[in-house]
Amino acid sequence: IRGRRFLHPKLGFGFTAPEGFVLDNSAQALLGIANGGRDALRLDSVRLPSTTTLEAYLGSGWIDGLQQASINSGTVNGLPYATATAKGGVWSFRLAAIRLGTDVYRLIFATQTLTEENDLRFRTAIETFRRIPVEEAANVHPLRVVIETARGGDTAEAFASKIIAPDKPLEYFLLLNGLEHGGALIAGEHYKLVME
Repeated sequence: IRGRRFLHPKLGFGFTAPEGFVLDNSAQALLGIANGGRDALRLDSVRLPSTTTLEAYLGSGWIDGLQQASINSGTVNGLPYATATAKGGVWSFRLAAIRLGTDVYRLIFATQTLTEENDLRFRTAIETFRRIPVEEAANVHPLRVVIETARGGDTAEAFASKIIAPDKPLEYFLLLNGLEHGGALIAGEHYKLVME
């Protein structure tokens, strides 16, 4: 995860979440949340026989409340996909199933109000799903903690601008180093940064 971007070098794909989403990766799925929990996303995968169309899969009942008339298909960055909307309780959904090799990646966006603007944000994010070239995958490295020594005049804001954080880098830097807001960095002291 790099901000709103998710790259999976081993599986060979990448995706960018809509503005405002904070992402979290688990062994089962990529999860995202925005707008104080009023918007959410889930990206996972299933194995699907090549004889099963993506349209048929969307309509097969893996999600309740699917609006059959909303199913559309095409390609996204050269990959076959199908998309649809669904409604269940107070939630509305924009769904996508994208075929990459033997896997089908399922993108589920949930929102309490599926306005045209929200739906456009979700569809635009779906269109960012892509195959990652081997060269790009080779350059994706895990994050690591780096220790840097402060010099005279260094500020927490300057150090925070160097770290990789999903949002609020200053707050991450302060938390990581046990510092308070407004506190000065001490020249010669060591501070932790999260970097590639």
